[in-house]
Amino acid sequence: MNCIRCTAELDRHEGVNTGDKPKDGDFTVCGYCSELMVFDDGELIAPTEADLDELPAGILLNLQKAQEIAGEFREKCNKSR
Repeated sequence: MNCIRCTAELDRHEGVNTGDKPKDGDFTVCGYCSELMVFDDGELIAPTEADLDELPAGILLNLQKAQEIAGEFREKCNKSR
């Protein structure tokens, strides 16, 4: 499975707290480019506005924080090269 933005291979998907495999409607953030995506029928796609509107505020904030952390990690990795 690849990121829809940077095409990085994303081969480790599991729930943050549960270790469960993702199911349709679950969100993920690319660790390489911070793109927000949603699982749909075994693929990653861009979330729709409706997908985002249906999220509880706390979950949306957590996803935004995950994007921020992934971006900071990417910057640190780039600086160390």
